[in-house]
Amino acid sequence: MEEFKNHLKQKGTYKEDLIYKNIKFRVGIHDRIWVKNVCAIGLSAGFIEPLESNGLYSVHEFLYNLVRTLDRNEQGYVSHFDKDAFNTTCKRIFKNFAEFV
Repeated sequence: MEEFKNHLKQKGTYKEDLIYKNIKFRVGIHDRIWVKNVCAIGLSAGFIEPLESNGLYSVHEFLYNLVRTLDRNEQGYVSHFDKDAFNTTCKRIFKNFAEFV
């Protein structure tokens, strides 16, 4: 909060009489994104920051990964290994994006 107020003072927009509030939110990703026949995509899988870029990026990348996983199996059967590989890949994508942010 002090860092934010100092930034506003430097910009000349700080107002002493305003009320400043901290908004708390949980960040992170689920341990398992694909469980049984449910696959979390986008913000339902994990949350980094309250801007749209995280949601848009994770929806695109997770869906692309899901389609690749489903296309790999012509019989329509998805093994436990496929689900684990999907979870690992999505968590890696999420971690790399979180480090970028």
